[in-house]
Amino acid sequence: MPQRYTRVAMGLHWVMAVVIVCNLASGLAFGALEDSTYPGVKALGGTIIGLHKALGLTVIVLTLVRIGWRLGHRPPPLPGHMTPLERGLAKITHVGFYALMLALPLSGWAMVSTGKTVRPINVFGLLDVPALPVPPAWHMVFDDSHALLGWVMLATLALHLLAVVKHEVFDRDNLLARMLPAARG
Repeated sequence: MPQRYTRVAMGLHWVMAVVIVCNLASGLAFGALEDSTYPGVKALGGTIIGLHKALGLTVIVLTLVRIGWRLGHRPPPLPGHMTPLERGLAKITHVGFYALMLALPLSGWAMVSTGKTVRPINVFGLLDVPALPVPPAWHMVFDDSHALLGWVMLATLALHLLAVVKHEVFDRDNLLARMLPAARG
């Protein structure tokens, strides 16, 4: 069994990490910008939310590609020194990430599909993605779930980063090198 992730898995991981962090930041920023009384700031908020939606749809596509890749390419084994609890937490966290990488953008897509003004989502000027066929009466459910899932994603990301620090600083097992393209195996 390989001791490192494949280059494709590494690429997907790091591209998605950047996209997800940018999307979390843009979602948080939009809340502050949308209430502005300044037209320029409000316009910036509109640009940011358009980018946020396009990145969200990109996360769905990349997640499906990543799941397909993962099904065909086993990840390297976890270090033997990890306890059963640590192994279980690692598995739950990874499964949770995959679920969040689908549920969070899908809830956002459903939310904008039930809003006051429903229009297709423009993806980087390349294509328009139509609204989902969901009942408008569910708008608040999607709105609330999107916000909640955003915070859960942020917490899961923080947990993931803490685990990286634990493995690098305390365990010194060089686990991070398995996901770094330039690292030596």
